[in-house]
Amino acid sequence: MYNLSQIVEEHSESFLLPTGVLFSGDIESANPGRIDGNVSGNINVNSKLFIGEDATIFGNISALQIIVQGKVDGNIDCKTKVVICNSAVVNGDILAETIDIKEGSVINGSVIKRTGKNLDAKLILRKISKENTKVESRNPVISIKERKATMHDVQSTNDGWF
Repeated sequence: MYNLSQIVEEHSESFLLPTGVLFSGDIESANPGRIDGNVSGNINVNSKLFIGEDATIFGNISALQIIVQGKVDGNIDCKTKVVICNSAVVNGDILAETIDIKEGSVINGSVIKRTGKNLDAKLILRKISKENTKVESRNPVISIKERKATMHDVQSTNDGWF
């Protein structure tokens, strides 16, 4: 799906928190990184961030670009594009310019599209049961059909490792 080894090859100064490692405290980095372990604290990365399938984050995340495959208990603030993969569980709000949510992912919180002027597109997803999700929209830009949401003004690309 994503060529993760390419991240390390392209960015020799990237960081890695491997599976089995528990880090307690805040993480700040100007370099891209990958987290496969557990973090109890906030994460602020001024570059690309990959949250692996085995990762569990207890804190808020802020980064330029984010891919989430693991579990996040906190809010996600992404400056450009966030990808929520099918194995991801996010218990918190997501704010990003471009949002790519894969089928099978679980989001318990609001999904907000960042625009150039203000936050005018808001989509609220609430998990009712394993089979049903309640979708609410407070903006006409977002249309809801048969319990599925379609954001007409969100563009999705597969440039680079996104």
